[in-house]
Amino acid sequence: MADAKKQLKEKTCPMCGKTYIFREHWAYKIIKDTHVTNYCSWTCMRKAEKEKL
Repeated sequence: MADAKKQLKEKTCPMCGKTYIFREHWAYKIIKDTHVTNYCSWTCMRKAEKEKL
């Protein structure tokens, strides 16, 4: 039980500002070189990808 609580973290999406529960194996992320940016949803991740093009 303690291990499960260690994996849950609260983060803020850089795209929309929403607070979400982050897990260790989060799917919505963009990796550039060694920097990882996590997003709350598929929609926010896709918006970030489009803005960087």
